[in-house]
This record gives sequence, structure tokens and C-alpha cells, in this order.
Amino acid sequence: FRRVLFRSVTVLKAVFRMSEEQANRVMMTAHRRGTCVVAVYTREVAETKATEGTELGRKAGHPLQFTTQPEE
Repeated sequence: FRRVLFRSVTVLKAVFRMSEEQANRVMMTAHRRGTCVVAVYTREVAETKATEGTELGRKAGHPLQFTTQPEE
């Protein structure tokens, strides 16, 4: 379990340019709620980052999934 959390933080830092503290906060929110908003971008940038994050997690053997949706 710790290894997954560590890698999640690594992916958040790499793809979304988060600090260690920000990445840990997002990771814990997603863990507790099952989902969370990571960041808000234009559609094209959001789709690119979601794909990059999901692929990076998958390559590391972790079940991370990033998706996009319109801002409310």
C-alpha cells in the first residue's frame, strides 16, 4: 500500500508539477473519497495530462486513472 501511495505522489509531481505537500494532499483526498479534482486546465491540456498520468501510473504497475470532465 505504501508503495502505491508513493508512486501516486511521484506521478502527481511529475505530470501536474505539484509540490510534495500538494501531491500528498491530493493523493489522500482521492484515497478517502475515491476521486478528486486534481487541476483545472483547458480541454486539450487536461486530456493530455490525464492520458500522461494514467499511462505513467500504468507503466509503474499502479491502477491510477485520470479522467477529464467539463468544469461546472
